[in-house]
Amino acid sequence: MLYKSEKPMDDDVFNASQVKVLLITQHVPHYRIPIYNMISNRVNLTILHSQTNLKQHACHFNEEFTPLGSIGPFLYFKTPIRKFCKKYDVVIAESNIRFVDRNILLINPWKKYKWISWGIGQAASYTKRLGDRDFFRLFRLFLQKKSDASILYSDYPINAYIEAGISKKSIFVANNTVSLSSISRPISDKNILLFIGTLYKQKKLEELIYAYKRAVSKCTLQYPLIIIGDGDEREALEELVLKCDLIHKITFVGNIVDHKILSEYFSKALVCISPGQAGLGVLTSMANSVPFITRRDAITGGEIFNINSSNGVIYDSIDDLISLICDISDNRDKYIKMGRNARNYYISCRLPEHMVNSIIDSIDYVLRK
Repeated sequence: MLYKSEKPMDDDVFNASQVKVLLITQHVPHYRIPIYNMISNRVNLTILHSQTNLKQHACHFNEEFTPLGSIGPFLYFKTPIRKFCKKYDVVIAESNIRFVDRNILLINPWKKYKWISWGIGQAASYTKRLGDRDFFRLFRLFLQKKSDASILYSDYPINAYIEAGISKKSIFVANNTVSLSSISRPISDKNILLFIGTLYKQKKLEELIYAYKRAVSKCTLQYPLIIIGDGDEREALEELVLKCDLIHKITFVGNIVDHKILSEYFSKALVCISPGQAGLGVLTSMANSVPFITRRDAITGGEIFNINSSNGVIYDSIDDLISLICDISDNRDKYIKMGRNARNYYISCRLPEHMVNSIIDSIDYVLRK
């Protein structure tokens, strides 16, 4: 038997170490490598990608590289991927309709390998929020029907999939999460507010700065705001901080990727606030015992659904954020407790092993189908 299953399977059908899985992805981000390494411990994993700087990372999986080409908004690998796919038992590919070559392979009725689509499950980007009207919705669902199974970042799209006629048994939720080499444990010596992420318009950092300024005048706010990250908006945001006379309260420290250094900041943070986006920062904060605060309409791939009233805060307006910042200042212990709850939630529900197990279950399903 390969993995847990409702039905027994003869051992000679397949063996875990012999199951050949090809994962097709444009990029291999550093935060995904530990997840891929864990998958490679369970199956014979090869990743086909177009990224050129992986040598600096400890990758335990096999690699195939091919340059990326484009035709307008559509993308394809310059080396035909059909020759790669036919060597594998299972192919896992991003469910992104912009990749023409993958769409063609997916609808090929003569392919011998199993196909699993992996992604958010609905249209979402820095300019389109999850659940917004999607012109390509029907085409996207058509492609999902052609897949042998679907892996989703959250359970948000499941009802839409079932309504479209996709079998619930073929849908697997591998909740998006992170694996961190260094994290801060719950402590009570916390004295900063934190933002971490790329600095661009959609993050709504202006809202955070203006809310912080108004909170300073409204209540006795003793905690500084530390902004970690770089991006196109940094210079404009620094000028805004200067204009608001908050240079002694708000500090920009630039981009930090070292988990050990990041954990030191998280260990001091009462909360992590990101008005405009709730991505993997949600899980990173939770793992580090820090509650995450974001707007209800924040950009997300589904990570926002991890936040509840006991481990973070979802607010609706800048006035709500002002009140929250004052509440953090006045009720420090409340948010320290919330941070403990966030870490407990991460450990019980969002460890990397949980994500990997769902992916492995999807492989098991298509091989037994």
